[in-house]
Amino acid sequence: MRLAYYALLFTGLSCTWLQSAQAVSPPADELLYTTQRGDTLIDIGKQLNKPDDWKQLQKLNHIQNPRLIPTGSILHIPVALLRSEDAPAKVISVVGHAQADQQPLTPNSLLKSGTEIVTGSDGFVLLQFANGTHLAVQADSRVTLTALKKFTIGRTYDSTVKLQTGRVETQAAKTAGPSPRYRITTPSAVMSVRGTQFRVASDDTQTSRTEVTEGLVRVADADDQTAVGVAAGFGNIVTNDKPPMTPVALLPALDLTRLPTLQERPVIRFDLAASEGASAYRAQIADDAQFTRILRDHLFNSPSIKFDGLDDGKYWLRLRAVDRNGLEGLDAQREFVLKARPEPPFVIQPANNGKLSGEHVTFNWTLADDAASYHLQIAQQADFHTITTDADKLSGNTYTPAQALAPGVYFWRIASIRSDGDRGPYGDVRQFTLKPMPATPPPPVIGADSIQLSWSGEPGQTYELDIARDRQFKEALQHYTLSKPEISLPKPSWGIWFFRVRATDADSYVNPYTTTQRFEIPFGEWYWWHNSHPADE
Repeated sequence: MRLAYYALLFTGLSCTWLQSAQAVSPPADELLYTTQRGDTLIDIGKQLNKPDDWKQLQKLNHIQNPRLIPTGSILHIPVALLRSEDAPAKVISVVGHAQADQQPLTPNSLLKSGTEIVTGSDGFVLLQFANGTHLAVQADSRVTLTALKKFTIGRTYDSTVKLQTGRVETQAAKTAGPSPRYRITTPSAVMSVRGTQFRVASDDTQTSRTEVTEGLVRVADADDQTAVGVAAGFGNIVTNDKPPMTPVALLPALDLTRLPTLQERPVIRFDLAASEGASAYRAQIADDAQFTRILRDHLFNSPSIKFDGLDDGKYWLRLRAVDRNGLEGLDAQREFVLKARPEPPFVIQPANNGKLSGEHVTFNWTLADDAASYHLQIAQQADFHTITTDADKLSGNTYTPAQALAPGVYFWRIASIRSDGDRGPYGDVRQFTLKPMPATPPPPVIGADSIQLSWSGEPGQTYELDIARDRQFKEALQHYTLSKPEISLPKPSWGIWFFRVRATDADSYVNPYTTTQRFEIPFGEWYWWHNSHPADE
């Protein structure tokens, strides 16, 4: 006897039913079998739990002669009559904390009916059922593999999964022959499917959420009495003791084309444009495009996505918007590379946005543990389009360019290099302003009874003027704080005097002193002035 065609039927699994949001009747667990020439009910009965059950088939299908069945007839065979055998699920991958019956899970393990899987906050498990269907158990989930078996007629499959809390994602196998019986139950709902892709979530309030991304899903209440059909691109919610709500459209896939494909910091960050209708965002990271190993999974309340703790390498980001009902939208995926090591050193000087004076600048930074040398670049554009200085393989933690730098605004960055030549990313770009040394003040204008001092200045500057008898500015020191680059002073006594000026910018940057200048009051001139003005003694 040959079986030409068979399929498990869930009542109403026609396209019309599945694309409808109207309630449907409970499914009939039946196998549909198309007879071939030579088939008899007695032969078919040999593949049932009890050979004599062919009599039930005769009555159910209204067959008069059990030894003569027209070729091409459709027989309804209740699933309860079918003989089955174990069909264990295989563990494909495990990430983080995950247990099966309180024992650690490992890849390639075989799990039988009744196995309970529990994942921690960092856990992820990917299972493959005997017919090729994949079930991904997400973090913080509790799942029981209620039934994993294979029917002898047609060798089709029966898989039932109970999701107590957490989230699972399914990619049901597509088969050309018999369609498997595949169900996911929660405390509040029953999901029955043929070949399709969908997600199911169950929370502590006994609320179930189903999101269909491909194919068709039948969603019923916990008693499997009232159901709706959910098509691809739609989702629905079932609350305990209530019928399933009418399916609603899932939020569209996010546009990830503008997200960077290179991450150069240990903390990975993606800033999204806010999506209309989204109240949260689900982000997952895997090390393969098929997401068979989800390494990070988190729900964010804003479009700013951050993850840490990943090694350098190639990854894939999967994002979806979550609506106000908690239904997660269609997937968007983006490949990226993390190259954050060796990490750049911390810089010490020049200070960011600081000022320096002179022609030579000394750069200073900390020593990174995994760096054998450093690469420093200086430019006058923030994008480093034109490099002023490119210093590679610097040992130690200081560097002074041999070539003098012209006054202006500069940008600089530094990267660490391992002993094998592997260079890490540059640190944050730092900026500084290099100012020329203060111009030499002109000599004072010496009058009959006063001296006039003036020098160049900038708007907003204040000034400090020192006048003394010696170059060290200790003897007979006179110190003045001024708001203008000029001063008129009484003419001092005869002899040699020294003076210097220091300016403070409006942003509090203190410039260096000018070069020390000297002037002389001749004795004869001072003696004449002194004796001509005795009242000034």
